[in-house]
Amino acid sequence: MSGHQPEGGELPPPPASKRLHKCEWPGCERVISRSMWGCRAHWYALPNNLRAWIGRAYRYGIDTGTHPTRSYVDAHRAALAWVAEREAENKHES
Repeated sequence: MSGHQPEGGELPPPPASKRLHKCEWPGCERVISRSMWGCRAHWYALPNNLRAWIGRAYRYGIDTGTHPTRSYVDAHRAALAWVAEREAENKHES
């Protein structure tokens, strides 16, 4: 029967390869859980307000790569914009 859920109503977890992705920080190659935005170093490099926004916007299922909330997409884009601004400032100072 298609669309049948296992007992308990929970879907089986995705294969291990689908539960991993690269850190969202541009250029970082670290492989992390899909439930995380970035590796530890880059997560804590973000300002508190961006980390809080990403955390508030996260919903179960985003880590499967399907149907992120508008708030999560906005938070993700804001974090990437913040990173780009910092990198531009660092290049300008060099």
